[in-house]
Amino acid sequence: LPRTDTDELQRLLIDVLKTREHVQGELAATTNTGEFRVFDYIMGPVLNETNAIEAVTITFRDMTERKSLSDKHWHGANYDVLTGLPNRRLFLDRLDQDLKHAERIDTPLALLFVDLDQFKEANDRFGHDAGDSLLREAALRIQGCVRETDTVARLGGDEFTVILQDLTDTGHAELIAGNIVQELARPFELANVTISLSASVGVCLSSRAPATPETLLKNSAKPRTASLAF
Repeated sequence: LPRTDTDELQRLLIDVLKTREHVQGELAATTNTGEFRVFDYIMGPVLNETNAIEAVTITFRDMTERKSLSDKHWHGANYDVLTGLPNRRLFLDRLDQDLKHAERIDTPLALLFVDLDQFKEANDRFGHDAGDSLLREAALRIQGCVRETDTVARLGGDEFTVILQDLTDTGHAELIAGNIVQELARPFELANVTISLSASVGVCLSSRAPATPETLLKNSAKPRTASLAF
């Protein structure tokens, strides 16, 4: 193991000697051949007849392949295959965490609900391949309008959401919504066709009163009654 991992094992060894208890966890290491591996380990004391520690054992189990498969399953369950954006499941989880954060720091967040107008007509007319390309490009344009710390997700179909965190100026949400509308109004230059459409954006701000992700999403999905609609 490299020195950094050896240092970690020495720290664990000292803990076992002090507490006389087993410890277990996960350790990432780069082998002498430069290969990255992930191990599970369990370390514990061996006691003699007088209850004194005479040795410490450690057992490693290579979990690299299993962890890689687990990570792939998690990614597949939480990200949209077409656009690479968080899907509804991950979006709701992030929104829940962001709402709790907003409540703790007493700073609102904004939820934007983006709906591509005329997408169904374009998809029917030009085919699913063109429709998929349009959705991927739309996702990139929306991402280009927000900060890296904000979340852009695809709920499904032609529906996207954006979580704007830590709003010191609530007018910033209206500005971002306007920018998204302008970006999505630009013609989409695809492989063999140019498609033009528009977008509707609903905006809902979190308030001081506790809100659930479902409530905020429901309110943002109503452009005519939300805080802002284009």
